[in-house]
Order: sequence, then structure tokens, then C-alpha cells
Amino acid sequence: MAARKWMKKVVVPVIPGTDEPLSNLEEALEIANTIGYPIMLKAAGGGGYWPSNCT
Repeated sequence: MAARKWMKKVVVPVIPGTDEPLSNLEEALEIANTIGYPIMLKAAGGGGYWPSNCT
């Protein structure tokens, strides 16, 4: 998340997404419907080096 915020601050293009971790499924679905599918999800806070493709 810190890298994404820094890139936005220095005006580097970033892919659509969130600047803060999501806390529940409803939030994830709302964001996914806004961004469009497929989306990539990555575990936050202590694990999950690789994102998962969600269609």
C-alpha cells in the first residue's frame, strides 16, 4: 500500500485499485464491480506474496 500511495504522490500511473486494505467480502465485491473483472486480490498483513486472479 505504501508503494501505491508514493507512486500516486509523484504522479506515476497506477492500475485501478484501493489505497487501503479491504475488510470484508461486501467491500471487495463493491470495488470489483466498480473496477471491473478480472481483479487481483493479495493477502494483507503478514503473508501472501502472490496475488490471486479472481474472475
